[in-house]
Amino acid sequence: MELQREEIIELLQENPSMKPYLEEAIAKSYKQAIALVVQETPLSKQDLPKECPYTLEQIIDPQFP
Repeated sequence: MELQREEIIELLQENPSMKPYLEEAIAKSYKQAIALVVQETPLSKQDLPKECPYTLEQIIDPQFP
């Protein structure tokens, strides 16, 4: 994860206009992850946040878990 975060940070520094696309990718990936969680665990959609609870800034923060 550390390497990927560094690559994303570098990408955003070189291409700040990419930020909306990354935010869209996070939202899409989160929906796919929710479907997988519902399929493979006893949790239901209602048990999980409807939208990703983390911002792009949080996700790429090296201190973020």
